[in-house]
Amino acid sequence: MKDKVLTQLFSKKPDTRAQINAATGYTVFSNASINLFLVSAGTGYGVVKNMHTKQHIYMNMAEGGVGLGLGVKDYRIVMVFHTDNAINEFINRGWTFAGNADAAAKTAD
Repeated sequence: MKDKVLTQLFSKKPDTRAQINAATGYTVFSNASINLFLVSAGTGYGVVKNMHTKQHIYMNMAEGGVGLGLGVKDYRIVMVFHTDNAINEFINRGWTFAGNADAAAKTAD
């Protein structure tokens, strides 16, 4: 999954290859979520790579929420870390985003 996502990213945004190679580390996650009226839930998995140690750390993720909505999302996330503290904080504590607003209709890739 990581290699496929990075290949797609580099083909669409070639400058990101240099940014990732110059970073302390990066992560690639695959996530799928569903929102049914007032409740949403999702799950995913990913890998963190420390560019200094070349170590890979595999992680799972889960999300839940409340709010009006109806739909399914399947997406990939690439995050770049610029400091050792940032990558260690992510590995040890994870991350949280608050707030969400989406509107989309798509049937093809």
